[in-house]
Amino acid sequence: MRLKKDAKFVFIGDDTLAGSHFISHIKKQVPNREIINKSMAGDTMMSLLARIESDALDEKPEVLVIMIGSNDIWENRHDVMLGTLGSMLNFEDMYRSMLRKVEALDPQRVILIEPFYVSYPSLYDNLRYDASDKMFVVRKLAREFGYNFVGADGVLNSAAINTHPRSIVKPRGLQVRSKGQILIAEEVIKLFREWSIV
Repeated sequence: MRLKKDAKFVFIGDDTLAGSHFISHIKKQVPNREIINKSMAGDTMMSLLARIESDALDEKPEVLVIMIGSNDIWENRHDVMLGTLGSMLNFEDMYRSMLRKVEALDPQRVILIEPFYVSYPSLYDNLRYDASDKMFVVRKLAREFGYNFVGADGVLNSAAINTHPRSIVKPRGLQVRSKGQILIAEEVIKLFREWSIV
């Protein structure tokens, strides 16, 4: 089904989607569309689950874009559960609960963007284990619910290898700089092009 011309686009998530370069790039590429950004820096899966209805679903969007997980990884860095099956299943349970609420609204298009980790510096490389688990969960749920998916981790790590990590991410490896925001925005726009709305 083609999107109507007055389709509403809602973005919700954590630091990456809250970034000014991300949303300005989206608006530049998708002019004359209603773009609403309800993302919050510092957001976690638990806080997003609590606000998904009031902040996003009540807007009744035709297109919903979600990205969450990076702050969960950082918050767990000293936890004995870091990178364990229990940590992964807890994240999966909350994410699935959120998507059931989304499914009940039934937007025309949903995009799930995975969290990521880019090694810079290697001081935090232990975070890769938990990051990989959360990426697995998002990929699994995208298949399960039949939603579109953006593989942010591969895009950012490829760019970091070809240039330098410091041009893509901040030192923790979990927050992107302006170039990283634009790279992820471009992946979303690729899907928009497939839908003939760019």
